[in-house]
Amino acid sequence: MAREREKTDPDEPLTDEVLGPAFVAALSDDLAVFAKDEASANEPVPRKKITRALRDVVTYRLWADLKRGWRITMPNLEQTGQLRLSYLGIDELAANDDKGAPFGAPLVGAEPDTRAELMHVLLDELRRNLCIESEFLTEEKYDSIKRSSQDWLKLPWALTDETGVYSGTAYPGGRPSSGSFFRGDLYVSGRGLYGRWLRRPDHFPLHDHPLSPTDAATVIEALLKAMADAGILVKIREGNRRTGYRIQASLIKWRAGDGEHRAPDPIRGNRTQGRVNPFFRRLYAETAQALVGLEAREHTAQVEPATRQEREQQFSRAKLSVLYCSPTMELGVDIKASNPHRSRRLHEPPVGRSRSPGGQPAPETPGYTSDACPTYGHPSRGTNSPTSQVSTISPRFSCDE
Repeated sequence: MAREREKTDPDEPLTDEVLGPAFVAALSDDLAVFAKDEASANEPVPRKKITRALRDVVTYRLWADLKRGWRITMPNLEQTGQLRLSYLGIDELAANDDKGAPFGAPLVGAEPDTRAELMHVLLDELRRNLCIESEFLTEEKYDSIKRSSQDWLKLPWALTDETGVYSGTAYPGGRPSSGSFFRGDLYVSGRGLYGRWLRRPDHFPLHDHPLSPTDAATVIEALLKAMADAGILVKIREGNRRTGYRIQASLIKWRAGDGEHRAPDPIRGNRTQGRVNPFFRRLYAETAQALVGLEAREHTAQVEPATRQEREQQFSRAKLSVLYCSPTMELGVDIKASNPHRSRRLHEPPVGRSRSPGGQPAPETPGYTSDACPTYGHPSRGTNSPTSQVSTISPRFSCDE
């Protein structure tokens, strides 16, 4: 999406104003893929409602996906180097000596590039904690999107979580020792991660002494105030709490990355060219386009019987492309004419394997079966007698390299 924008208009990045519509335009043109009622998806009124609901859902998910966290199975686009985010206004603010005067030492004597880097890293830290002023990260908007999506979109496009992901607020100084506070808020002190990074001597080589935690806290407060005065941050005042800050969502610039290195995070590591996972880079850039409309669901004893039966019917009609079952297949699934099977683990004895119509064993039809057998538990049966597990006619294609 961002890459297409760069091709058509390289000087104009994606911003909050066009983010949702651009994402929807990049998805399938067939709204039936997303609609709760496929038959009426292209009628004038449902089409308008479905498009709006889909736009709001994907916009919410785009913002929520920016939140920093442990991502092993599905890293976000920053972690695969395919997304670069920057901020309007910080270069101009860093270069303006008149506006830099209130910063005080050591910022007043720092180079513009140094000031810009300090602001960029601080804004990155706010953004990764979702300290962003956006209506899509409010409880009211989430509830509205959730209702609309459940009315017009099918799973997994409809939102189902009881609560959403909401904006946090950044506060200068340490976390209060008492009183109630939102766990998503960010407290930026001279002793925290950003404060320790700020105190590195290479940031202010001309300063007459190393920064203390108190000095760093003063710099942090000055940076936040200066960016708020310049309109980059929004001041948040709630009750008797100190003034907090959030980034103006419309000032975040979204651009495509080259996928070579992950987005830098200097306060947590010194690598400027972090490694990306090539599997996910290819998945997002290439494979994902072929997976539009593909849906997979689980079929286990933990799923409600009515839901299981509905999924079996969808699977038998090819409306559900992939069905994940429990390892022993104890519930049985009507596989009909399904040919490819992938088993993560074989058990002995083979109990409750896949069933064809009428509850009989699957017929011997051409198929491709891929099984795995662990070296613990019941290893011998699967490796020594594979045909006792699944019996099929050899497939009519070659798997040779």
